[in-house]
Amino acid sequence: DIDYTITRDPDSVPSVDDNLEVLMIDKSVTPAVTNRAIRFLQAPLPLTAGKHRITWDANGDGVTNYSDKASFIVKIAHYAPAYMVIDVSKGKDAPVYPVTFLNGEPTGGFNTPEYKGDKIVLRRIHPGSYVAGSPSSPAEANRSAENEVQHRVAISKPFYIGLFEVTQQQYLNVVGGTNPSQYQGDDWQFRPVEKVSWNTIRGTGNWPNSTNVLATSFMGILCAKCKSKGEDGNYTEPVMGFDLPTEFQWEYACRAGTTGAYNTTKELGRYKSNKTDGRGPSDAHTTVGSYEPNQWGLYDMHGNVYEWCLDWFKADVQTLAQEVDPVGAASGSARVLRGGSLDNAVGSCRSAYRNDNASSYTYSSSGFRLSRTLP
Repeated sequence: DIDYTITRDPDSVPSVDDNLEVLMIDKSVTPAVTNRAIRFLQAPLPLTAGKHRITWDANGDGVTNYSDKASFIVKIAHYAPAYMVIDVSKGKDAPVYPVTFLNGEPTGGFNTPEYKGDKIVLRRIHPGSYVAGSPSSPAEANRSAENEVQHRVAISKPFYIGLFEVTQQQYLNVVGGTNPSQYQGDDWQFRPVEKVSWNTIRGTGNWPNSTNVLATSFMGILCAKCKSKGEDGNYTEPVMGFDLPTEFQWEYACRAGTTGAYNTTKELGRYKSNKTDGRGPSDAHTTVGSYEPNQWGLYDMHGNVYEWCLDWFKADVQTLAQEVDPVGAASGSARVLRGGSLDNAVGSCRSAYRNDNASSYTYSSSGFRLSRTLP
């Protein structure tokens, strides 16, 4: 048990940016490991004044090593606002893409043409831990025994991730030129951009050995132009670090605290067997946001288009022994795709399902979602 006490002014209330973190310092190794307690982070933890207790079941959390030289720290962490909004309405020739931050949704919400065409919205995701992969019994539909071995993963840093898959209008507003997408139609602006390769999105970078993106790629252009307000009230402060999510950031965001095959028991998204449900043409992607979001407000995590992730694909990824903030293999021949698409059976749209292809691969079933990891 871990006991802690919060003392605060009786008239004060927790900020929406406050989150309780539990940190374990393991002194049995050198240098000391300082982020392992993210493994058993319980959320939400009380932020009210008074005495509180955290009870941790180490066996239940799957811990197999032991230490008698550990200490625990409980602290209130202050995170960035809940939402980040990038205004790309001025198109590819704009010198600046203004970035604003919100702690709540605007009137009418984000599932509107404004935030699916001229503005890109990202949601802040708190750190935490989860069990990646899928159970062997009872096995989930289309499960790969080698690719989906269950293992504990900890995400130790907050990160932003797109509410929607990047749409065709958003993509063209940044890079200009010709629309690469196969499925366009009358509402093309708000459908996910597709037929874009990993290389096209961020350049032929050497992730994870380097985080650099090509200046002329989508990510490179975006990073160069995104600015928030400075002290003078003008958009002069650079906002950089945009990229694809790692595959385990993606799965963590997709699951949103769920442990089953899908992040909802309601409607999933566009996949092979529901293309005649009336939500758009039966032979194409739907506009983003056509189905219910997950518990963290993220849309289309199941189906519509596969989403590129940063990592090199490795079949038995759990053998890399990367428990905290996994970045995948150091090299490979194909990059990870997650989430399934309109051409897949529903079992290939599961939270744990992993696919891969060459980084130069372009197909109408593949798009992407924007991400930004915070320090």
